[in-house]
Amino acid sequence: SVYRQRSQSEDMDTCVMLCLDASGSMGGRKSDLALKCAIALGEMFEKAGIPYAVSAFNTRAHKENNTRAYCEPLNAHENCEGRSHALTTYLLKDFNQGLRSSKHHIAAYKYFVGTGNTDGDSLIYINQNYVMPRIEKRKIMFVFSDGDPVGTNIYAEHRRLHHVCRILDKEIELVGFGIQTNVEQFYRNAVQINDLEEMSGKVMKQVASMLLGKKFKVDAKEVAA
Repeated sequence: SVYRQRSQSEDMDTCVMLCLDASGSMGGRKSDLALKCAIALGEMFEKAGIPYAVSAFNTRAHKENNTRAYCEPLNAHENCEGRSHALTTYLLKDFNQGLRSSKHHIAAYKYFVGTGNTDGDSLIYINQNYVMPRIEKRKIMFVFSDGDPVGTNIYAEHRRLHHVCRILDKEIELVGFGIQTNVEQFYRNAVQINDLEEMSGKVMKQVASMLLGKKFKVDAKEVAA
């Protein structure tokens, strides 16, 4: 008495971009945590059939001028605007690639951690070039960073990241994961992660609930509960 009955399941029509801060301050345990979080989330998205990509960003392309000494004179001028550091972004896993074939690319993240991080312009670039062209109705970006952007001018970088986050909030669903750091000053939806156990516990359960539930809403209060 074997039979097959067809049933309809709700299409989530969702894609996710994981962005990893690859600046020098992310070296050591922070980069380990960010990398493990990205892989753990990737495994969950893959099982759920949710297209996702993994990217990273720093300013390695402008390494010769990317020193504290170079930034200090400009940092003295609070009203200084603009950016002189070149962006470097890495697409470690594209949406149409599997995790198994991309793991070695994602693992390479730890080897190019270093230099500065102009988060605002990097997130704009990643969103415009990789996220917005996707056909899915719901687009989500998870950003893993350890706080302040470091670039030409600290005041300008802070203002730029604030401005970019407000722009992205209107276009996609944006969540900032602070790696052992509180990032609420930049991201309206922010979650602090101090260790992998925390990620695999309450955060993973809440992210799964948001993604697989009938109603999807990125809410930092739900994630942090």
